[in-house]
Amino acid sequence: LLPTQVGHAKGTAMTAASGDAPGAVTFGPYLPMQAGTYEVTLEYSSSAPAGKPVGRLDVHSSHAGTLAMADLVGTAGEADRVSVRFTVRRDSPQWEFRTLWNGTGSISIDSLTLSTG
Repeated sequence: LLPTQVGHAKGTAMTAASGDAPGAVTFGPYLPMQAGTYEVTLEYSSSAPAGKPVGRLDVHSSHAGTLAMADLVGTAGEADRVSVRFTVRRDSPQWEFRTLWNGTGSISIDSLTLSTG
């Protein structure tokens, strides 16, 4: 499991709900990455109504800043996924993938997958 600032582990998922402060449900893992094109896919669900903003996924490094982001919206409790493609211009030592929750409804981060291409 990735580190969290808010919420807690529930099985293999990280969750945040009413009573938890808004913030980073997951962040890290501070991976070194070589120059190239990548895609990160987040599988999640939210109790908020479909389409209501609940947060965002972003791709960040201490060297390059935030390279890409995608909005996370309510799913009415159904599983959904969002993907972000990004390009690393030069080798860099610390990359993280952050799921930031705005405190609306509940959210469950079920998996995060990084792939090349």
